Amino acid sequence: MNIVVCVKQVPQEIRINKTKGTLIRDGIKGVINPCDKNAIELAVTLKEKHGGKITLVSMGPKDVENTLTHGLAMGADQAVLICDRVCAGADTLATAFALATVIKKLDDVQLVLCGKETADSGTQHVGPQVAHYLGIPQVTYVVNLLIEGSKIRAKRQLKDEYETVEAGLPALVTVVKGINEPRMPTYLDIYEASKKDTHKWCAEDLGLKEDEVGIQGSPTRITKVFAPEAKRECKMLRGSIEDISSSLANDLKSKGLV
Repeated sequence: MNIVVCVKQVPQEIRINKTKGTLIRDGIKGVINPCDKNAIELAVTLKEKHGGKITLVSMGPKDVENTLTHGLAMGADQAVLICDRVCAGADTLATAFALATVIKKLDDVQLVLCGKETADSGTQHVGPQVAHYLGIPQVTYVVNLLIEGSKIRAKRQLKDEYETVEAGLPALVTVVKGINEPRMPTYLDIYEASKKDTHKWCAEDLGLKEDEVGIQGSPTRITKVFAPEAKRECKMLRGSIEDISSSLANDLKSKGLV
């Protein structure tokens, strides 16, 4: 079974420049997105059971190659990095289009795995959008996955309940963080990972046009990033139970809470 895992490098620490309304990335180490580690762990577990090959696919600057080494050390066989300045500033749609283009170039991919969301944006868009561009079924919020012949059986988490669904292969699955415990590579694993192939492709290699990727290919823009401030208000109510109840009800109604 040939499995692709979509991986994103995120800042190890989320810090915001309040003046510019942007994420601070300078001087902050890049790491594999936490949910993507769970996707890699699932891929390795499936490979150990069913055989096959695991390819990591990512997009970003050259230093993402160092982050991908961790995924290779976990058990992936090779990595593909889309590395091109014209891809910078891509929103989720342009990112998904580029990732899907890479996956189409790979041989006979049966399963695509993604983390449910990324730590630096949390949109949960990329996985489903990749499935759209590939024209394959998608199953999201997966907490357990089984391969049964030419189909998958997945258990999905839906707030306070679960559902089990089936889909034919090829398919795309997004996994939640609690699906497994990602393994920690040993020094030997990291050394062996340095011998594995990481292919760096630019937009031209993939036949991508400038208006399909990066800022030009992005229909949405992030105008400002900020951390919401929690504001609290304390009001003491005195009087009879009837007076307090009436005053509380009126306050809640005035704030649109009831």
